Amino acid sequence: MKLSENTLNVLKNFASINQGIIVKPGSTLRTISSNKTILAEAKVEETFEKEFGIYDLNKVLSVIDKNSPEVALEKDHMVFQSFGKIRVRYTEPSLIMAPPNKNISVPSYDVSFDLSAEALNWIFSMAAVLKCPNIVIKSDGDGGDITISAMDVKGEIVDDATAKVGENCDTVFQAVLKVENLKVLSGSYKVEISEVGVSRFSHESKDVQYWIAIEKSASKFGK
Repeated sequence: MKLSENTLNVLKNFASINQGIIVKPGSTLRTISSNKTILAEAKVEETFEKEFGIYDLNKVLSVIDKNSPEVALEKDHMVFQSFGKIRVRYTEPSLIMAPPNKNISVPSYDVSFDLSAEALNWIFSMAAVLKCPNIVIKSDGDGGDITISAMDVKGEIVDDATAKVGENCDTVFQAVLKVENLKVLSGSYKVEISEVGVSRFSHESKDVQYWIAIEKSASKFGK
């Protein structure tokens, strides 16, 4: 089996969320962060025939990077063949934190808008430059704009950066997320936010979704 560039990019992204992964039969890859604030799912081109666990995904990705994306999935290990033969044994799935069998069920989302790749890259870069720990998405309602800001809701860092990302919003809300939880692939997204405490980022061109917790104590919905 040759892993596609898209699948490798997904695995690299998932490795930033959880160092291990359990691959299930089929074409869907899923992972969850150790603190359960990020759940991610991606549909890929390859179809996996069996379930297996990888304890250190970054190690496997490094092997691929230095050899080849060609991999043979054997009974208890995966095999990479290049100058020599490399075997990486599977890990017992019970030793790896795995996401629940079903995705987060949200009856409805209170806010929805499109977030361009340009806006996402800009807000991430400003958060890094200004050392801001939070991303804040908000609107004052009454058909007004939706803005996204890099800031510190605790006020310990006084610098911030804000950009308009939507308009004609009738919902009054402020959704606060931690920058460290926004471990998403680059690109444009449809963003949905629910007052139950979760946001969903759906990639516009790839079959990838992230459910990311919002900070309920700092977030608010309604006047």
